[in-house]
Amino acid sequence: MSKITLPSILLATTMVILPALAQGDDFYRGKTIRFVVGQAAGGGYDLSARTIARHMGKHLPGNLPS
Repeated sequence: MSKITLPSILLATTMVILPALAQGDDFYRGKTIRFVVGQAAGGGYDLSARTIARHMGKHLPGNLPS
């Protein structure tokens, strides 16, 4: 096998298995998640955190602050 084939197979397998394991989890239901970013507003870390938080709000069950 080449150097790229085995890591590619492992990555593809992981990408298929992990979402299936996380589908039925109600761990965050009714809990508040606080996302703290230790950088200035408008920077790269802030923009990444805002993007992740937006997707978390769509995909995690529970009470979402407005």
